[in-house]
Amino acid sequence: MNCTYCALGYVLIVNNTQNYTNQTCQTCNSSCSRCMPNNTNVCTACFPPYYLAPDYTCRACFSGCAYCSSQNICLACNPGYVPIDLPIIYLFYYNNEFGFNCAPCMSPCQTCIASPQTCNTCI
Repeated sequence: MNCTYCALGYVLIVNNTQNYTNQTCQTCNSSCSRCMPNNTNVCTACFPPYYLAPDYTCRACFSGCAYCSSQNICLACNPGYVPIDLPIIYLFYYNNEFGFNCAPCMSPCQTCIASPQTCNTCI
């Protein structure tokens, strides 16, 4: 089978011979959404909740963070968590990116808004 595009988590491998070109999809490392064709452990993009580290590996976002762009930049909290430590402008600027920390909602909150103690829904 000759592929022209691969789904996320796979990379297109092209094998050329004198008479035939074979294009197949090969699985990337489990946390990579995209990887290098010559080394599937070298990531070029990651599945959430992972971020692409400078060494081209995918590393987990910190606890409570659903989507991050680096070790210190959380862009969305997991359900049951709320953004905290927001300065007056509500976001801090770090390495040209906005981000925040996430804290778990406190009982009896199942989901919360604005603070861990302000319930949006209860358990």
